[in-house]
Amino acid sequence: MRKDCNFRDAQQCRDKWEKLSAGYKEVQHGLKNRESNPFFDELHPLLAKKSIKKEKHPKRLRWPKKKEVAPKDSAEANPDFVAKEIEEEESQGRGNPREGSEGVEEFEAGVLARKKRKSLKYIAATDLAVVQSFLESVTSKHQFFFKDLLDSMERRQQQKEQLRDEIEERWRAEDSSQRCVFNSAMILLTQNLLGNQVGNAGAGPATVHPSSPDRPQAPKKRSENWKRSEVLQMIKIRGQIQSRFASSTRRMGLWEEVAELLVADGVRRDAKQCKEKWDKLMAAYKDVADGKRERRDSPYFAELTAIVGRRPAE
Repeated sequence: MRKDCNFRDAQQCRDKWEKLSAGYKEVQHGLKNRESNPFFDELHPLLAKKSIKKEKHPKRLRWPKKKEVAPKDSAEANPDFVAKEIEEEESQGRGNPREGSEGVEEFEAGVLARKKRKSLKYIAATDLAVVQSFLESVTSKHQFFFKDLLDSMERRQQQKEQLRDEIEERWRAEDSSQRCVFNSAMILLTQNLLGNQVGNAGAGPATVHPSSPDRPQAPKKRSENWKRSEVLQMIKIRGQIQSRFASSTRRMGLWEEVAELLVADGVRRDAKQCKEKWDKLMAAYKDVADGKRERRDSPYFAELTAIVGRRPAE
């Protein structure tokens, strides 16, 4: 093939020939159509002789020879068979029976003894009882063993579940504590951001919306920003009772008084809102006074300076 410029190695040629032979056999046995094998005409002269030889000389199956089985009472019914058995015994070296009638009698006795040994198919009742008791004891031992095994497996499963529950409770406690810390940090951050927004909003022009005195106004929500007029009014009231704040330790009652005075002036704020707003104002004032922030970051610096001076009060 290399001389004809067909570059194939031996393994490729062998594999291709096996495939072609398999396709030829399938077409020949009627498994596929002749059109499915385009090389059938070229392969037929080569492979047809081989298939014809196989059909002419098929492999012959050799069946094992059957043994001659002696019928019952063979010694009495067929003496020739007994003589044949004696000859076979002598040829195989199993015994040397004596000549005459004595040898025949001994051989018949041996044959009957062998038949009796083969016919022992049953066990005595005592042996059955022993076997039954033995099986019962083994079964009971197996039952106890499997029961102990199942109990131990159940105890281990319970211990694993208990350990898993403890780990889950510990994890939940840690998660809840982390959430509390995160929520508190977010609250502080939100308060600081809202304080900065309130300070920037207060620097702009104040807008006052007219309200009807006859219709009662609902208290404002905590999330709403303070107006500049409300902040100035709260600073003014806080400055009026500055001395009381300086000498008092329980200041929540004073903040409630500040809230009542604001409500009387038309500003709906509670004591907690007033205290939080004042703390934010004083924090910004302290930063400006210490030089950490610029003066414009505290739009109420002048009003707070008139009340507390250079020393920020709580």
